Amino acid sequence: MQSVIIIGNSSMSEVLYTLIKNDKRYKVECFAVDSKFITANTFLGLRVIDISEISKKYVKSKVKLLIGIGYKNINRNREDVFNR
Repeated sequence: MQSVIIIGNSSMSEVLYTLIKNDKRYKVECFAVDSKFITANTFLGLRVIDISEISKKYVKSKVKLLIGIGYKNINRNREDVFNR
């Protein structure tokens, strides 16, 4: 089973989570966002962590990231998160 972290805590992230949550190939570990966007400790029943904590809490080779960022500045925001 592949561990997954979804980047984001908005409607786009919710759609991604809904699409993969019942797929036995994946286990969504948590949601991750920049600290200024953390409005609650959980989202859809899973933890929300600061994006900068991913490398401290997870082994890079054992987790995949899905970027679930919405439509505002679409590719610029996604590219920024991807590059980090």
